[in-house]
Amino acid sequence: SVAQERGWWVPGQVMDFTATYSHGEYTSKYYSGHRMWDAYRIWGINLPDTYNDLRYDKVYPTTIPAARLLTVQDFFATYRSHYEGTKYDLTKGLGAGPYGDPDRYMPKKGEKVVGNWERAIGIFRTAYAEVVQLKRNGQGSVLWFAPHAAASSCFVPISNQMTEVPSMYMNANPNPEGFSRDSAYWAHRYVFSAAKIMYEHAMKDVTYLQQKLEDEAVKLVAHIDAQMDAGGSVRSEEHTSELQSPLQSR
Repeated sequence: SVAQERGWWVPGQVMDFTATYSHGEYTSKYYSGHRMWDAYRIWGINLPDTYNDLRYDKVYPTTIPAARLLTVQDFFATYRSHYEGTKYDLTKGLGAGPYGDPDRYMPKKGEKVVGNWERAIGIFRTAYAEVVQLKRNGQGSVLWFAPHAAASSCFVPISNQMTEVPSMYMNANPNPEGFSRDSAYWAHRYVFSAAKIMYEHAMKDVTYLQQKLEDEAVKLVAHIDAQMDAGGSVRSEEHTSELQSPLQSR
């Protein structure tokens, strides 16, 4: 291996991949570590939020049992986190402006700025987010997919039984010339942009509908699973139709 050739690792020793290959956290200390801490926090696991060097300090384990049985909604919430309710909450303080906007932007190229913002899991420059739910029962595994930034998007279930994806999810050209009113990506991107005007107030309506639609989707997946566990079957086009109709109506 490269590590062995360069003398970074000796066969027979346990290899710490991060300590061997990493150059450290991108841009600043805590850029990566606090996101790991935040995910564990959301899952009910209490770990320290400080360390000396993430490459060498064994502060965050690769795997660890969650404090409770996690749901897909727990993972949706993880993707949307801006450290809300913690001392790193990006919706608070002068940087959030008058309407609690959690997004922070990089300075212009060549511009010098002292210090660094916290880097949240939820971030505006997101093409899509996905949660893969592995199951043996019912219809089997489901991909939960949310186009654009998770905070203002909606996770929808894409069943492995489907032979085609709803048309609104087939068009996601992020460039201006790719704009389409038939694209779920552009619908969510529009909501995100509109919410930025008065973020704190607008997001109350966004999160209300978001939760409503996602709760309906979870019930739909459970319903189809129960049908198939009982020996029934659901045709591929029925999967597509049941998923697409509530989203298009909104």
